[in-house]
Amino acid sequence: MLKYDSIAELVNEAEKRGLKLSELVLKTQAAMTEKTEEEMFATMERSLQVMKESVQDGLDKDKRSASGLTGGDAYKLNEALKAGKNIAGHFFGNAMMKAVAVAQTNACMGRIVASPTAGSCGILPSALLTLQEEKNGYGTVYCICGWYRDCNECQRGRGGRRLSGRMRRGKRNGGGGNGRALRRHTQAV
Repeated sequence: MLKYDSIAELVNEAEKRGLKLSELVLKTQAAMTEKTEEEMFATMERSLQVMKESVQDGLDKDKRSASGLTGGDAYKLNEALKAGKNIAGHFFGNAMMKAVAVAQTNACMGRIVASPTAGSCGILPSALLTLQEEKNGYGTVYCICGWYRDCNECQRGRGGRRLSGRMRRGKRNGGGGNGRALRRHTQAV
């Protein structure tokens, strides 16, 4: 089983094996979870569907949390977006609206994908779904990004450790790593 402490190590291993980064990651994740690659994609598709539903649920203008303190904000952001009155522009306004919608669904005890945590549950759906809408899909790219949640859960559940942000960027001392190779592999996903 492949073990790595940085993205640079992962990129180097993909180059050594003649695989795209996404292919190596999928094969590694499938082996770690004792699932087939098809099962991994099915899990990602289910998670993506829940993300879409959590955005829609969060857009309900009348839905409020039990305390009454949270709710209706995503609806207001969506209305401002439709009217062209979002100061952040359409792309970022759309992402912001989706992130708030999922956070509101969470606050109202709705179904979410806690990715990477429940507290930041709107970030990944916002990024993936906005890219899908605004940039005509991205196909496997957003599906592989959805894989990240399962990877972290698997590492925690099987006694592994979650990599720090600096280690994911390439070096333990603050980043760098093999950025050029990483960009080349992610563009080929």
